[in-house]
Formats: sequence, structure tokens, C-alpha cells
Amino acid sequence: MAQQLTVPKSEGELRELLDKMYSISKEKVKLNKKPSFKDLIEIIKCDEVIISAIHKMKANKGSKTPGENGKTIDDILQMGYFEVVEMIANKLSKYKAGKIRRVYIPKPGKTEKRPLGIPNIEDRIIQECIRMVIEPILEAQFFEHSYGFRPMRSSAHALERVSHIAKWVNIYWVIEGDISKFFDKVNHRKLLNILWSMGIRDKRLLMIIKEMLKAGIVNETEINGKGTPQGSILSPILANAYLTKFDEFITSFYEKKKMKVVGNKHRYDALKRKGFKQVFIVRYADDWVVFTNSKESAEKLRYRIQKFLKENLSLELSMKKTKITNMRKQPIKFLGFEIKCWRGKGRTGYVVRSKPDINRIRPKIRQILGEIRDINSYPLEEEKLIQIHNINSMIRGLIEYYKYATRVNIVFNKFSKMMGWSAFKSLSKWRKTQWVRACDSTNLQLVHSEYTEKLASIKVRGEVIAITNINMVRWTKIAQKNQDETPYSKEGRLKYVMRMKKRPLKERAMELNIHLNQTIILSCKNGAQKDRFNNFEYHMNRPYAFNRDKGKCRICGLYPNKKNVKIHHITKKLPINQVNKVKNLMTVCKKCYQKIHSRSRIEGDSEENEKILKYRELMS
Repeated sequence: MAQQLTVPKSEGELRELLDKMYSISKEKVKLNKKPSFKDLIEIIKCDEVIISAIHKMKANKGSKTPGENGKTIDDILQMGYFEVVEMIANKLSKYKAGKIRRVYIPKPGKTEKRPLGIPNIEDRIIQECIRMVIEPILEAQFFEHSYGFRPMRSSAHALERVSHIAKWVNIYWVIEGDISKFFDKVNHRKLLNILWSMGIRDKRLLMIIKEMLKAGIVNETEINGKGTPQGSILSPILANAYLTKFDEFITSFYEKKKMKVVGNKHRYDALKRKGFKQVFIVRYADDWVVFTNSKESAEKLRYRIQKFLKENLSLELSMKKTKITNMRKQPIKFLGFEIKCWRGKGRTGYVVRSKPDINRIRPKIRQILGEIRDINSYPLEEEKLIQIHNINSMIRGLIEYYKYATRVNIVFNKFSKMMGWSAFKSLSKWRKTQWVRACDSTNLQLVHSEYTEKLASIKVRGEVIAITNINMVRWTKIAQKNQDETPYSKEGRLKYVMRMKKRPLKERAMELNIHLNQTIILSCKNGAQKDRFNNFEYHMNRPYAFNRDKGKCRICGLYPNKKNVKIHHITKKLPINQVNKVKNLMTVCKKCYQKIHSRSRIEGDSEENEKILKYRELMS
């Protein structure tokens, strides 16, 4: 029986709805049943989902990359609120995918390039709306040791799971999987059938997904019959759904083998007594490793995997690249790491050590060195400083990814001197360069304050600006993934916030817009705003300004009710793409708002009057 869902009218209601969908799906799985959700299109095209999708996309740098029609997220933000909502809703009702602009990006450590598809911005918004709604349904059914492109999971969790199996389960024969051109070979019909079996029972939605999958490529006449375009917002979640069948196949041998016993511990003991061979899988998107207890078992399993993928998912296992490795003799390569069992004081006589794969590191180091040399190609001082900031971001990004490898320092130290001298030579062509201790530099103080290593630096406007180095890294231990962490339950969100030491996200005060929209509706004719500042970005950012000000008037300090609140532009002298940023908006009560916009003389020198005069001046 299909679940009845109500269309949300605020961010709070949307979050409750997504939690409910996740909970229903999770309960069905526990009962060995399949969930069933219909009428999902009505939720996808509602105002709150569209606003949330656009807000999420706005924070993504890729949203400023144009598709085939040349539009970016800025074009959407400057449109009228009702114009955007109606455009997306109407496009969903009669969906026809625009053509995809294709670019090619280099593969890490390889000479060949990976095709990347860039849909039109309207299609990307629709894909994000769909992803938001179907993710909780699918997330509840995904395998717990699948870590790729899923919320609150990372490659570090996959690395820790691999280390845990090798160390504590004490099995070390590994199949290093390689599916040939996975994203290009996904069978559309089978994918849609899998989505249906996982509870996506809205045929209209499935037809929209099918249309997206078949979107043509610019300057290519052939229509896609297979594959999901890499770069598409929906591709990662669809890929995980497609490979869920593969997870189920592997786990049916051991991890999820049905036994009439209670509890995982007792089940594993029973499986061992009955002579079943241990099999464990760790997957990150289409990268995966399978552990088993002997070479013979690994060879048989590789053959069975090849057969399953071909017959059930129309995928091809590359037998040349799919290696069988004894981790006690050779390292496995997984997600850019090399992982190996070494003799040591572990319970089994072995310890697990990991390090960055040097073949994956070298191209990235070469790229950073190239960026360092390019500093002097920028004519203006400000541009040079921005380039130094970008270089530091690239180095810190590399460190943040690989800091979970136990031997990260050994590998990174090999490149530190070369990187340091390259920075020194490049900076010396600009102005006087000096070596300073990292803790004495002005920039990146959260990192540099803990180190005394010497960095190449320059003095600019009284500040010591240094180019950081790759050796400023410490191995960071990460716990195994807590499976209770999820964005789709209050408890799961709280566990994540506590682990990451983050502040809980505030809900947007979307009920504020219900009242503020009345004034916009009155000033609209046929859906077009007369005031060009009342665009979609203004509508989207008003609740954030209200939350930041804690609902208090910035002039008089009182707390107006929703009917008497105004969100005021501090100045309208800014460009249209800057005027509606949250920093240029403030909460005021209706009375103070009228005083700011009034030309009547203000008498007295109270603090309140001084503020009104100040904001009048900014407005003029």
C-alpha cells in the first residue's frame, strides 16, 4: 500500500516529511518488505523544495558554470520569485531535458580524461529537487558499508572499515574491483526497475528520470541509450541505487546471510561453525574491495562477481584490472590510498598501515608547483595575493583528504623541500622574501600556530603572508562510521553535530515569507515584480537575515510579530547581484521601517534616532 504524504509549507515541515519517509522506508526493510511512495511529483514541485534546492545549489561553485543555454544560478536569482517557482513547476509538468554540454577533465594519476556533463541550470535545479525527495527513501535501504556520495559519510570511513576488517576479522585476501566504464554502461531500463522496487512508485517521476538519462549531448546526434552522465546531480544517488543489487549479492554470502538466530555476533559464530567462508565488501561508489579468507575463495568469487554483473546489471568486470591481493605481502590500492598488513604487535601478529598512493599524489604536486610558478604572471598585487590563497587552499585540501593515512607524513615529507624552495624562488621575483616560522605568519593561523617549520613568506601591508607546506599534517584517527548518524532523524543529526563539533543548522523562518509575500503579490501584475530588488534571491535570503537578527528590530530592539516585521535593504547602491545578500539585509519593525523611508525631520539625539539617520544616509 502506497504511503500518503502531505506537501510541506515550511522548512520545518519539509524536514519532518523527509524524516518520515526515511523512517517508513527503514521500518519496511526491517520487516523484509518494500516501501511504496506515490505522488512524489507534488512534493518535488512545491515552493519549499524548489527554494531549498536553489539555496543548496547557490553555495556550489559549479552553479556558476553555464550549461548549453548559457545561464547560471545568478540568472535564476535575479528573476522574480513567482516567475522561478512557476517556471520549475511547469517544466516538471511537461518535462523535456535540455542538451548537455560536455567537457573533459583529467583522471587522477592518468593521461586519459573523464567526460563531464553540464546540464542547463534549470535541469540542475530539477535534479536537485528530485534528489532531495528520493534520497531519504533510498538512503534507508543502502548497504551500511557503502560510503560514496552519501550524506555524513566519507572516504575516511571506507579506509577505516578496510583497516578494521584486515586487523580484527583477520582475513587478508582481497579482490580489488574494477568495473569497466561503469557510468557509461548503466542500463536505463534496469535502473528504473530498481528504483521502482525500492519504493519510487510515481510513474511520472520515473519518466522524468528516464528523460534526464536520455538527454542528448551538444554537437552529438546520438541519443544516450545507456549510462548516467558524470557531473549530473542525480548520477551519484542513481549509481548507488543501481549497485545496491551488487551489495545484496555479495552480502548474501556472509554479512547478510539469512540465519534463524538473533544478533550479528551469534549469527557470525553460527556461520563459522557451518563452514561458510567469510566475505566482506567495502564500496565507495563504483570503487570496491571484497575480503575473503583464501586465494581459492577469492578466485571463485571473482568469477561469480563477473557473471552476476554481466547477467543482472549489464556491467563488465575488467578481469585484467581486478586483482587478487594478499595484503600481508602486497598493498591494495583503494581511493588513493595504499593499505597493507605488516608484522607487528597486533592481536593477530599484524598491524595495518596506510599511506597516500604516490602515483596519485605526484600529478597533484605538479599542479600545485605550476600554480606557485604562475604567481608572477598576475600583474596586480591583489591578484597575486588571491593566487597565494588559492595555492594554500589546494595544499590544505590535499592534507585534509590524506591525513587519515597512518604514514601520511612519510610520503608528504618527500615533497616538502621541493615545494618550499619553489615557493621561495617564486615569491622572491615579486618582493623581498624571507623564511619565517609558521607560527609567526599572519595567514592560516588555525593551522600555522601549531608548527615551527620555516615557510617562504613576504610582508604585505604589515602582515606576514606565507605559502603553507604539505608537511604540516598529522595522522588523524577516525572512528568507524556510526550507522545511527543520518540527516533524516533528530537523533542522527545530533550524533553527527556532536562528532563534527558543529552548530546545529537553524531552520529558515519560512513562515515569515507567508506574510511578507502578501505585499509582493499586491505589487505584482501577471507574476512580474515592479520592484527589481524583490527578486528570488531577496525572497530566499529574508528568513536568514531574520534568523541572524534573532527576530529583533535593529533600530528599536523590540521583537515585532510576523505581521509587523520588515526586511530592509541597508543600501541599494550595490550591483543587483550583491544587493540581496544576507549581509545587506536587516530586520526592522514596521514603525522603524517607515521612519527610515520618511523624509520628516527627526528631533533629539537618542541612540534610536542616530540609527535611523545613519540608515537614511545609506539609503540616499
